[in-house]
Amino acid sequence: MNRKNDPSELQTLLSTYNAQKALPKIAEGLKKYERLMERFLRSDISKDGDFQREFNHFYRLRRGEAFRKIYFEYMESKKKERHSFEETLLDLKAKTENGRIEASFASKLVATLDSKQPIWDSIVVRNLRLEVPKASDPDRVKKIVRLYSEIKRQYDDYLSSEEGRKTVLLFNSTYPQNTISDIKKIDFILWQTR
Repeated sequence: MNRKNDPSELQTLLSTYNAQKALPKIAEGLKKYERLMERFLRSDISKDGDFQREFNHFYRLRRGEAFRKIYFEYMESKKKERHSFEETLLDLKAKTENGRIEASFASKLVATLDSKQPIWDSIVVRNLRLEVPKASDPDRVKKIVRLYSEIKRQYDDYLSSEEGRKTVLLFNSTYPQNTISDIKKIDFILWQTR
């Protein structure tokens, strides 16, 4: 496994102390995310320029217009028929002109369709001390899929731990009106733990 940490890394990183420090910084992002998800559910996002701008800003989707068109059309087409991270990763690779492996953008698409899926981004990967395979690695897709499974496993293990339950309770007491999944709560805290 391309992992440099011990299984308790997420528990150490997301201690109650660290969560308490991170939570005040989350308010604005939480509002943006909840608005984004409301809009996602009620509009055709392949045509909704406001949703696309908000999504691009929130997730820092900095790709050309051609990529974004394919990305949002694909996302809209999967609202009712969800795909796994691996299927999404491979579909985006096949549909885009450069054929790049976009693990981060695939995970953000999957997590938008199913908020119980974690995000893969540089902050999460760095905080979990995971090694991303090089672009030249012939088994890169397979390794990326395994790495995403490892991220999911660490989130699940953490959320089922006493510390994870305390963190979720702390989040809920800080933001009692929140409507987000426990996975997304962990994403928000991780994004503030830099």
